[in-house]
Amino acid sequence: MLKKVIIIILVLTAAVMYMNNSVYAIDEVISQGDNFLSTANSNPIDNGALEETSDYIFNILFTIAIVLAVAIGMVIGIQFIMGSVDEKAKIKETLIPYVVGVFVVFASLTIWKIAITIGETVSPTPSVPSSPSSEVGSCPYCGQELLPSQMESLREGSGSVVCRNPACRKTIDRYVL
Repeated sequence: MLKKVIIIILVLTAAVMYMNNSVYAIDEVISQGDNFLSTANSNPIDNGALEETSDYIFNILFTIAIVLAVAIGMVIGIQFIMGSVDEKAKIKETLIPYVVGVFVVFASLTIWKIAITIGETVSPTPSVPSSPSSEVGSCPYCGQELLPSQMESLREGSGSVVCRNPACRKTIDRYVL
């Protein structure tokens, strides 16, 4: 029995090894990536509309959370007041999941609001031009002059380079320049 299992595994392994797994779509992937980048540059995100939508959704969810927490708390409280000793014990068991649930909901909404606030105070990354309209030979993020060897590497498309400015240190590739 063990020999049969080993033979089946070897046959399946050999069959998988001889399957043709060539990929011919690399040119299409590069062109679609370039198309995506050009679309992104022509249709920038409207930060004002994004902020308004985020605030609107946050306020709706926060209001729903408050209403549900108060309503469920009132129902549990009324059941506790009106219940017998056995019912009060069962209600105390449901109180722990209620408190944990309220904590999780309000903590998640608070984290969301803190993340949005921090995101608004952080200075945005400068927009990077996708065409050679920027000053050739300099980092598009900080303006630091690139070395001739770095420029040659970018022109040949042999990889990306890192900005020499210690404050910047951004990776620059051929699609940026």
